[in-house]
Amino acid sequence: MKLPKKLISQLIKILEQNADLYDQLAEKSDRERDVIQSGSLEALNEIIKAKETIVLKLKMLEEARHSLVEKIGAQINMPSLEITLSYLAQVGPNGAHREKLLAVGERLADAANRNKNHNDFNSRLINKAMGSALGSLQFINRFIGPGETYSSGKIINNAIPAGRLVAKSY
Repeated sequence: MKLPKKLISQLIKILEQNADLYDQLAEKSDRERDVIQSGSLEALNEIIKAKETIVLKLKMLEEARHSLVEKIGAQINMPSLEITLSYLAQVGPNGAHREKLLAVGERLADAANRNKNHNDFNSRLINKAMGSALGSLQFINRFIGPGETYSSGKIINNAIPAGRLVAKSY
């Protein structure tokens, strides 16, 4: 079976663009960590917009890649879902194409791993910040909001707890 070199070259070009965008996404996620820690909502909003733009570009590249893999599959009589980079490198053209396929596969795997690590870390930071904010709001609410009407034993609680700033609300 002979793989079409032109289509393989096009696929390599698309995958390299994909890897470039994933690298950009990892850089934005890295910057996002600093912005989350600084608390700048404006800067965070800008980074989120930039990441959304990158994701839209990735979606367009994914559609082009899918179409190209369909063409390759049609030419070699193989379902596109079974075509992998390692398969193309193994049975594909020798030399530069094989090396490029393997290299871009490693780049994509590395970029995906970095993005996963950044996203996991940023998610933990956001959860920690939200937990702190919620704890602060609950603490403040104990002093500002009215006391509970019923105690845990379902008995009417008429006593105003010490330290309350507001005894009744209407």
